[in-house]
Amino acid sequence: MLYKMHLFAVCFACSIAVFTQIAGAVPSQLAISPPGYGSGAGGTAVTIQARGLDTTGVTRVLFGDADATNVQVSALGAGEYSIACKSPSHWGGLCNVTVINPDLSSAMLADAYVFVPTSFDPAVSGALPCFSPTSGGKTVFALGQEAGLPFMAYTLTVGGATITGVKEYTVPGCIPLYSGVSPSHAAGLAGLGVQGYGELIPNCFIYSDSTGPVILSCNPVHDWDVGGAQVHIIAGNLSLTGKPTVTFGGVAAADVVVHPDFGGYLTCTAPPHAAGL
Repeated sequence: MLYKMHLFAVCFACSIAVFTQIAGAVPSQLAISPPGYGSGAGGTAVTIQARGLDTTGVTRVLFGDADATNVQVSALGAGEYSIACKSPSHWGGLCNVTVINPDLSSAMLADAYVFVPTSFDPAVSGALPCFSPTSGGKTVFALGQEAGLPFMAYTLTVGGATITGVKEYTVPGCIPLYSGVSPSHAAGLAGLGVQGYGELIPNCFIYSDSTGPVILSCNPVHDWDVGGAQVHIIAGNLSLTGKPTVTFGGVAAADVVVHPDFGGYLTCTAPPHAAGL
């Protein structure tokens, strides 16, 4: 609650101060107008409906941790507001959208907006993130260019089970992108497929209830004993903050980078190591 003191009357003998309680504006009931996705390069016009906004100062809109630009708040009446803004540049995948009032009160929509990259690392294939708990329910993305098929015309599967809630993201100048919700499945490896066509990308997905990092694959799988190869590691449950340690036979890799696109993958430089596994 915010409190403002209003001086209502002043007389010759005394001053009377009356305190009136004013309800502070707190953002609520956020909703993003369709389509709810745009280019990872940023600059997409986005409209957000909300209540509880304060138009007396600067309102911020965050996509993940990045500030939107050209934020304009309009009162629609009956306590409703509309926010027009331009999306920032951002890595590919889902992100939260947060609206912050001038007094720093805020509200957040979790996993509310999808950024579609203009390009993607050709060494990374399959579904990303590559990981789901065995109970399913995780949003995963597939690059349409992987299979060369218009996925919306088919039923997508992982491990033979149907992926639900399939969406297509069409953005000029960006890669073909689809998303869906993982089904429940026994722990272990699974492939991405299309019903009637079988698996198109085998063993590209892993089901596990582990709370730590889960490695799916690394590419390449060999190097000279002097090291120096750039290695892509596809893994689930990666932390996008800080820098993890990657070791090859107990020897630390160099140049470790976590790429946050679609839940994260790693690149690193293989260290020198004796020949063998």
